[in-house]
Amino acid sequence: MISPLVSTEWLAAHIDAPDVRVVDATYHLSLLKRDARAESDACHIPGAVFLDLDDVADPSPEGELHHMLPDAETFAASVGALGLGNDHHIVVYDTRGLFSAARVWWMFRVYGIYNVSVLDGGLPKWLAEERPIERGAVAFDAATFTPAPPRDIARVWQDLKANLETNAVQTIDARNAKRYSGEETDPYPGVRSGGHIPGWRDEAYPVGSAFSAPALLTMERAAVPLFGVKGYGVHVNGFVRDGAEIKMWIGKRSLDKPTGPGKLDQIVAGGQPAGVSLSDNVIKECKEEAGIPAALAATARPVGTVSYMTEREEGLRYDVLFNYDLELPADFEPANTDGEVEGFFLWPMAWVMDTLAKGDDFKFNCALVVIDFLVRWDFITPEDPDYIEIVQGVDG
Repeated sequence: MISPLVSTEWLAAHIDAPDVRVVDATYHLSLLKRDARAESDACHIPGAVFLDLDDVADPSPEGELHHMLPDAETFAASVGALGLGNDHHIVVYDTRGLFSAARVWWMFRVYGIYNVSVLDGGLPKWLAEERPIERGAVAFDAATFTPAPPRDIARVWQDLKANLETNAVQTIDARNAKRYSGEETDPYPGVRSGGHIPGWRDEAYPVGSAFSAPALLTMERAAVPLFGVKGYGVHVNGFVRDGAEIKMWIGKRSLDKPTGPGKLDQIVAGGQPAGVSLSDNVIKECKEEAGIPAALAATARPVGTVSYMTEREEGLRYDVLFNYDLELPADFEPANTDGEVEGFFLWPMAWVMDTLAKGDDFKFNCALVVIDFLVRWDFITPEDPDYIEIVQGVDG
């Protein structure tokens, strides 16, 4: 089996073999204003042909984005014209060491060609070892290249959208750190400036005219406040009876949470994704966030909703929270399993009320859910001078 990576020593020993073809696959981003083909003509590994990623690309009108994967016919014609055939061991390199060469290696693999390798260290390592170079364009007679049926290792945007609902695969942003963070402008005209949606979670939220109406589309959870779309969630008040006293389990959110890091929360709370019922979501969130067994989680009692519309740092929060009360055994100890909760505390209701009154330790919407609990359980009564405003505020 041909290795996907070959050393400069191996290539130097096999460079004159009739079945070896070397490919300079260097590509430069347009902002660098460099001519990769001219650079290759001026200095390349002996016998290396130049493959231009902009030429070996989708030629259709829809292919307006740069160097998109070509179809099998286009790919075969392009590489065949370079003298690359099915019987050759193709060795790909670039002038960065490892950048665009990996892309070309992957393109061959998409079309079922395994006799292709990337040169470890690329041209920089070859030059550092003072190995021979060549100048001038290289051309071979056209070869017959017959691609195999495409392998299932490429994805289109529709696949990524579907993955928001299934979470079947992990999505990785492989751009450089500055483009990912938005510090660097995207180099391609017409492409939105660098950056990513904060807190991207691969969770699909339904978007429709009403909660019970069929979804018109689904949207990544982190994007919901950017569009002001109504979102939904489930919040569970976990409480324990200690004689005549009631105590509430409080969660403290992990510091790496994208929203409300380090804030106080319900024992269980989560967004309401597409394709999952409310009851099933409660059971799922109970297991993930607090290690609550499904049979116990199923006893959570729906007690109404809390709604609000507020402008936050992340955008417009226009949410409806479905609230549940869950009485837990006195000896139950919650245990987080998804890394989203730093710790849990069992507090007397007097502590909960005091913390609410003194500041913003609770995440803003979790505070509303606690206040709703306090009203329903008569910890806040009509004798409170602010009772009407409190009740009206919680009801949205």
